[in-house]
Amino acid sequence: MLKHSTIRLIAAIFISPITPGILFLFVSIFGNISEGVWALKLCAMLGYPVIIVIGIPAHLFFVSVNLRNLLIYNIFGVFVSTLISFIIFYKNIINMFSFGDGGMSVIFIFLVSIFIGVLVSTVFWLIVRPDRELPVS
Repeated sequence: MLKHSTIRLIAAIFISPITPGILFLFVSIFGNISEGVWALKLCAMLGYPVIIVIGIPAHLFFVSVNLRNLLIYNIFGVFVSTLISFIIFYKNIINMFSFGDGGMSVIFIFLVSIFIGVLVSTVFWLIVRPDRELPVS
């Protein structure tokens, strides 16, 4: 039988990457719901590979070195989401600065990525609650 902490980790892996998409879906109910569905699909398409390749190893590392507070997870979430946003939009960012009209667009891209990083890492942390686990010896 699975331990309670393992079940929480599995739940966090499934829920946290799509949380921004679910939020966008709820907001899109007041406008065009197909945009919310698109955002949910995009979050799933990007979020699940990122949490599997980067998030789970980072969580296991944080637990092993006893870095279990929410701030650490949020800082890491902001770093990862900003990095992913830059990788996805780097050509657009470079073009915006080349034409001299992209300052606000770049700021908006990074503000959204910061929000998504904090949201996903907070939801992950709230489900897993690594601060309540016993320290690894």
